[in-house]
Amino acid sequence: AKEAIKEAERCDPESIFTQFSIYKIAVQENNVEKAAEALNAVGRLSKTSVSSEDRLLVSESSASYLLSLAAQIALENGGQETAIKALEVLCENSKDEGHVLMGLRCLVRLVFSALEKSADELRDLNMDVLLPYLKLALQTISHQSHMTAEQRAEDANWFRKIAWNSALQCESSPDRMRDFFVLSYQLSLLCPPDRTLLLGQRTCLLMAAAASLELCRKSPHSIQAEELTLVLEHIQACWEVWKTLKASALAMEPPAYFPLLCKKALRVALSLHKKQPQADLKHCRHRYTAYKYNTLPLKQLLE
Repeated sequence: AKEAIKEAERCDPESIFTQFSIYKIAVQENNVEKAAEALNAVGRLSKTSVSSEDRLLVSESSASYLLSLAAQIALENGGQETAIKALEVLCENSKDEGHVLMGLRCLVRLVFSALEKSADELRDLNMDVLLPYLKLALQTISHQSHMTAEQRAEDANWFRKIAWNSALQCESSPDRMRDFFVLSYQLSLLCPPDRTLLLGQRTCLLMAAAASLELCRKSPHSIQAEELTLVLEHIQACWEVWKTLKASALAMEPPAYFPLLCKKALRVALSLHKKQPQADLKHCRHRYTAYKYNTLPLKQLLE
C-alpha cells in the first residue's frame, strides 16, 4: 500500500484522495507528524477548485465527510491528538455550518475527556484550547442562515452550558473565568429569553465583573483603566437584565418575554380583584353625574 501511494503521489500529488490515503497509512504507523501534514493538505485541497476534465470533482461536503472519517479512524486507533487535528481542520475549512458545529461538539467532548485524565498543571492548557472552540461556535451560530429558530436555540444552549461549566473550573484564573462567563452570556443571547435564562445572564455578568475587578487589583496601574471599563460594561448589561426581570410583564402582546408568567399574574390579579369589596355602581353613577354638572369637585369624585 505504501508503494502504491508513493506512485500515486508522484503522479497526482494534488488529489485529495491520495492525501487521505497517506493519512490513513500514517495513522496505522502512529506517525503523528505525517498524519498532520496529510490533514493540512486535505483541508487545503478541499478549498481548491478542480479544472481538469479527467480528475474527480470533490464537493465541499465530500471533503467534510472525509475529514470526519479521518477523525473516526484516528480515534479507533487510539490517536486522540490526531483526531483533534482532523476535527480542527474540518472546522477551519468547511463552509457547512452544520458540519462545523458537529466538529466543534466533538472537539469539546474530546477536550473534556482529556481534562478528566490530565494533571492539574495541564488543566489550564486544555482550558486555553477549549476557549477558541467556543468562540468559533458563537460566531458560527450567529451567522447560521439555514437553521430553524429551534435548532439555533438548541446549539446555543448546548455551548452556553459548556462555557458556564468551564468558567466554574477556573477559580484560580480570573481571566479565563471572565472569558468563559462572557461567552456563556453571549451564547445565551441566541436563546429564547425566559426567567431562568435571564437569571443565568445576570450571574454571568456579575461573575465577569468580579473577575475583572480581581484582575484590576493584580494589574499594573497603566492597564487598570481598561479592566475597570470592562467592569462598568458588565454592570450596565447586568442592570438591563435586572430591569427586565423586575418588569411585571403583564402585557401579552409582543414583545412579551414571559407569556406563561403573564397569564399567571393576570389570574392572581383577577382573583385579588374578586376578593375586594364590590363598588356601589349606582352610587358611583350618581357621583359622576354630580361631577359632570359641576356640582361635585374632582377631588371628591376620585375619593
